[in-house]
Amino acid sequence: MVAADGDVLRAAIAAVGEPEAASLPEEFRSRTDQRRTSALTRVETLKREYGDIADALRARRAERDTVAAEGDDAPPPSDLRPASRDARPGAPLWQLVRFAEDVPNDHAAAVEGALYAAGLLTAWLHPDLALTYQALHDKVADAYLRPLPPAQRPTGRTLADVLVVEDQQLVTAAAVQAVLASIAVTDDVPATDGALRAPAVTTGSHYCLGIQVGAHPKDQPEYIGATARAARRRERLRLLEESIAVLETQFAGIEEQQRDAQEAFDDFDRARHELPRTQPIIQAVGQVAVVSEKAAGARRRLSEARKRLDGAIARAHEKNRQLRHAAAAARLPALREELDNVAQAIDDFADAGKALSTCREQADAAERDIAGRKEIIEAQTESCSEQAEALQARRDEFAVQEERLRTQEATLEAPLQEILQEIADAEEQLTTAQKTYDRAKKDAEEHRDRLLKADHALEFGRTALATAVAEQVRTTLTLEPYARPDLLGLLEANAETVWLPHDMWPSPEQAVQALLDSLTSLTGMEAAQNVVPASVASLINTLDEATRGRPITASLLKTVTTKISTAITTLEAALLESDQGYLFEWEPAGDIILARVTDSEGPAPVADFARRLAEQLADQSVLLEDKERTVLEDGLLTGLAEQIHDRTVAARDLVKSMDADTRSKPMSSGTTVGINWITSDALTDSQQAVNKLLDKDASGLGPAGLAELRSHLRSQIRAKAAADKKRSYQQVIAEVLDYRAWRKFELRLFRPGMSEEERKKGELLTKAKHSVMSGGEKSASIHLPLFAAAHAQYSSAYPTCPRLIALDEAFAGIDEKYRPDLLALTAKFDLDLFMTGYDLWITYPDVPQISHYDMKHDEASHTVSAMLLVWDGEQILDDLEYPGSDDLAAELLGFTPRRHVPAGAGLLADIPEDEPTNDNVEEAE
Repeated sequence: MVAADGDVLRAAIAAVGEPEAASLPEEFRSRTDQRRTSALTRVETLKREYGDIADALRARRAERDTVAAEGDDAPPPSDLRPASRDARPGAPLWQLVRFAEDVPNDHAAAVEGALYAAGLLTAWLHPDLALTYQALHDKVADAYLRPLPPAQRPTGRTLADVLVVEDQQLVTAAAVQAVLASIAVTDDVPATDGALRAPAVTTGSHYCLGIQVGAHPKDQPEYIGATARAARRRERLRLLEESIAVLETQFAGIEEQQRDAQEAFDDFDRARHELPRTQPIIQAVGQVAVVSEKAAGARRRLSEARKRLDGAIARAHEKNRQLRHAAAAARLPALREELDNVAQAIDDFADAGKALSTCREQADAAERDIAGRKEIIEAQTESCSEQAEALQARRDEFAVQEERLRTQEATLEAPLQEILQEIADAEEQLTTAQKTYDRAKKDAEEHRDRLLKADHALEFGRTALATAVAEQVRTTLTLEPYARPDLLGLLEANAETVWLPHDMWPSPEQAVQALLDSLTSLTGMEAAQNVVPASVASLINTLDEATRGRPITASLLKTVTTKISTAITTLEAALLESDQGYLFEWEPAGDIILARVTDSEGPAPVADFARRLAEQLADQSVLLEDKERTVLEDGLLTGLAEQIHDRTVAARDLVKSMDADTRSKPMSSGTTVGINWITSDALTDSQQAVNKLLDKDASGLGPAGLAELRSHLRSQIRAKAAADKKRSYQQVIAEVLDYRAWRKFELRLFRPGMSEEERKKGELLTKAKHSVMSGGEKSASIHLPLFAAAHAQYSSAYPTCPRLIALDEAFAGIDEKYRPDLLALTAKFDLDLFMTGYDLWITYPDVPQISHYDMKHDEASHTVSAMLLVWDGEQILDDLEYPGSDDLAAELLGFTPRRHVPAGAGLLADIPEDEPTNDNVEEAE
């Protein structure tokens, strides 16, 4: 940042809290966004250069290792010899020979260059000549050496004089010598004397192969002989080491530059995060304003208090003057302390008077209490004397009674003994009776226990019986689906009764009571049948009779289940293909599947539906005769032919629009792509005739052409129906009238420099031509027709409708340097893209605006968060200065993202009422 930036930021800090002042982050962003974007671009550029240099360095090191390991001693391969040489007997010529010791180095280099240019150096020599003839017979793509007959070999100097056969086990020395003796060595190019000479090379790097001559000079031999190969290897290692050193220096430099660029980019974020927080400053300014206001109020209140104090002092002086006058009149002191003493003396005098009055009242109360107590003592003394006299009288009476008792006891002694004996006998009888009572009570308790146990057993049996009855009823209810009339018909079971609804059955309590009442007169089976209604029991017996003797096994159940599933699938597919609005439903009911088909007459079982359908077909076959069928076909085919013709014309116009769009968008090389909709090559004569009729416009077709078109279609339908009688009439029509299979698309290239005649037709884009195009042209030629098709399709929509294209893993496998051109095409076609990808980062100048949502998965909290980044054509804007991504979108994009659009607020809200929608148009058509 420069000094001017610091002044602006300091001014922003000084203006914090002012109403119209810009915030500090906004000033910082406005000052640094462009430089931050440049720094980010620099970082990305250095990353790409870093990767390119790293790849080149790895390639050089791998090449150096290969050369050092003697794995690259062979001459470069030729595309004229693509056949594999692995496991082939023999070897190329350069592996089998070396130069003689007396051959000068310049002659050796010239001979090797001539042999290489002539194709003889890398040609293959078999150990057996028969293998060479076999390879030629099998057309193995390679070049081979075979010696000339001895009579045709050159008589002068040959390669056998220049080259020496190496010690090896691949080819015999004689075979190699024969080949070397078949190639002449001269000092200059042989003159042409009318006859073709034997192959020849010169010590001046020339070669002669019949009518073909040429030269390939070299400074040093590289392949013939271990010494030459070692010298070449050392030279290549030296050059590779120098190249690697240069790349390592560049790598270190670019790494340092990348680190510096990244630090420079991070400095912007670090500086933004280290900006002083303005909120505390704003709060402090607010607090200062509040405190200032409070201080002003306090000063106002202090002034008012001082005024009140002055008034109070004046009033106090007046009161003091009045007090002195009153004191003088009452002969009292005027000072506060002396007045307090007078007041205290008055209070003390009043307290002493009160104490004296209290003491006098207490003395009067004590005197009254003493007088009362004396009266009580006198009364109690008199009462005690009276009670003593009564006690003495009672003692005298007790002595008389005691004497009388002794006299009566002596008189009654004999009768008392008899009474005591009777009492003893009564007690013995009472003991016996008590024992008898205890035994009877014990017997009664035992009988009561047995009765309780019997009641419990009866209740348990009733509960068990109720459970058994409920289980039998539940089990019986599972047989209800089998009592359907259609299923009974399939089982060949004749039943005269129907299955009663469950609500008409006896309740479990009623069934249990009936069983208890009839248990002594019925068998177990009869009692069980009485639990359910008689009609239900009759149906169960009928089902039992119908299924008796039919073994049920697991394999049989599995086979039947598979057949039923297949039949359901087939039936459902046939009903859907019929396009008659049939609704097929099925549901499991216990161990069976209840299937029904709903048609215009309502739902019905499959059997009833099949019977109803058969009756309808029979009625139609009776009502619809051949002539009527022809008339119906003519009317149907007339409408279908007109529709096919209209749609073909519309499709042809759409393709023309696509072709115009693509040809108006040239690629970087100036080449444009055209789109044609041509007739397919795999058509019958009748289909080709139909296509010719469809090429005419509405006025050119006319009634005659329409009749001819209808005739061709009728013949194709009848031929198709006769060839495949299992398919329905509707399926045959759908397949025959699928006009999309009659044509195909082709792409044509229009290159700069083409003649006017060539530009009319263009150049057909094939796989071979596509493979030799540049990467950008490949990408554009693939995507351009797709974008043009979307543009042409959306052109028929209302202007405010979105022109949306969704791309999953967008531009995957396309190099980064070609993506700007593709996205520029979408901008030219005015398409709205919705893309997902792993490394999508659209920051290209040709893209006016795009929003990125960067997804982050937090594995610790098992959550996914999204951050919005908006590219406005020049820079990336994030939501760091906003509460959230929705606020950024509301600020920059002008709307708040939401899942649902309120009623009347969509893109079609402003369509006039008289504007027809697509649905209405389609219905009208």
